[in-house]
Amino acid sequence: MNGNAASGFARKMLPLSIETRTRPYERIGAVSPRKKHQPQWWASLASDPRALKIAVALALVVAFAFALAAAVDASSDANHSRVVVFDAGSTGNRVHVFKFSSDVDGVTLVSETFAAKSPGFRDLASKGAKVAADSLDALIDVARDEVPAKMRSRTKLTLRATAGIRLLPEGAEAAEAIMRAARKKLMGTGFDVEDRRVSVMSGEDEGKYAWTSVNYLLGRVGVGKSFENGGGGAEDGTSTVAVLDLGGGSAQIAFAVSDAAKASAPPGKGYVQSVGDGGRRDDVYVKSFAGYGLMAARAKVLATGGDDEDSGGNGTHPCVPAGYVGGCEENCYGLAPGESYVARARAAGADFRACLAAAIKSLALDATCEDAPCGIAGAWTTPRTTKLHAMSYVYERAVQSRAAKTYDAATTTKTDALTVTPKDFEDAGEAVCATAAADVATRYPDADPEHAAYLCLDVAFIRALLVDGLGVGVNEAVTIVDQIEYDGKGVEAAWALGDAVATLGEGADPDAIFGSKGRRRR
Repeated sequence: MNGNAASGFARKMLPLSIETRTRPYERIGAVSPRKKHQPQWWASLASDPRALKIAVALALVVAFAFALAAAVDASSDANHSRVVVFDAGSTGNRVHVFKFSSDVDGVTLVSETFAAKSPGFRDLASKGAKVAADSLDALIDVARDEVPAKMRSRTKLTLRATAGIRLLPEGAEAAEAIMRAARKKLMGTGFDVEDRRVSVMSGEDEGKYAWTSVNYLLGRVGVGKSFENGGGGAEDGTSTVAVLDLGGGSAQIAFAVSDAAKASAPPGKGYVQSVGDGGRRDDVYVKSFAGYGLMAARAKVLATGGDDEDSGGNGTHPCVPAGYVGGCEENCYGLAPGESYVARARAAGADFRACLAAAIKSLALDATCEDAPCGIAGAWTTPRTTKLHAMSYVYERAVQSRAAKTYDAATTTKTDALTVTPKDFEDAGEAVCATAAADVATRYPDADPEHAAYLCLDVAFIRALLVDGLGVGVNEAVTIVDQIEYDGKGVEAAWALGDAVATLGEGADPDAIFGSKGRRRR
């Protein structure tokens, strides 16, 4: 580490559920009308030469201290880079200000400042593009507070809108208008903003950045390839890991592949992407499955394998716990405008094996296959040879359903990496599906009350996705992560950091990003 770098990662999360509020200034020591007989402090000093000398000396010391602090700050800034990432999500907007230090070993994440504000673009779209773009103002202020004015013109800024804006009820034109208004606003902030850095992010980019983020935090991005044993190299701690990010609307899988696997990929379809810079690139299989996020998949599963399948799955269903009737009628997260679903329990309640069969069928593994071998919904696939890390809803449901057997609410921390197998999800699913809807919240207190009735379906879908969709062995250990420990602090394993790392490396010497040895500090 460079001597000017901070000695440990720090994350500052600002409490922004931001409400516009004016804080009144306190009147500290209100000045009363001056009276002639009151002595003035400067008159006292003038009458006491010794006191005057002391005051002047103190003033010089304070001035020197400020000058020294400014010089140290300037020296420190010379070895630091910042990237501002705006995440325009479905439920709100967020800003991340990442600060990196640079030395011969590459770049090291020093700190992250994070703030969030609701509502987001999706909820404000009906009020017009300008109103939606103006919702960024408070978050822009956060970025300005964190980045010194003299550094802003060379601090890169990105804004990525995710799936929520792609499915606006107001349509594609409204989404494009919001993005134009946001781009115009950000161009006037003084940061380094380019048109292409303010964009609606594709699912593949989301998967690529999630892969970069996890492998960066583990210290594995940029490690020299060693493909004798397949993509990712030998099992000596230097290989990259595969990353599954299961969101609400889509699922992304990404993993390093061999040169042979890259050569066999269908040309021009973007299945294998080159991640990195210059001579330090990894060929990564990246696929986003739109409509196969956990929330969106509910509609697919409930439309399959129900007792009244001819009516679109709106009859009773083996994934629904006894006594439950529900569903989603409009504005369903992860679904296109106008799509909905109904969930009704059978008299006998849920059945895990029948639910699993419906979940497997929902993956459309028998869809038309243009480029063999094919997997989910007819997409080309290639064997994964690196260990799998899973996050987001895989982690949440593993904990909530008790599939993660080593999880202990009293002792497990957010940075503890847990392991779970598909067989663990099967065992947990059998127990969850045998539980009546009225008892789920009591028996599974970690489950989100709003989604407790779907815990059986969710667990069955994750098991189907892992084994039947992605080829994970039934007894294969999968590492599930919420945060990853980095320099003694927990860092969220999310795509925003991967975007920052990729943006920081645009046009840079690869050694400046990945280090002369090709790895970052753990």
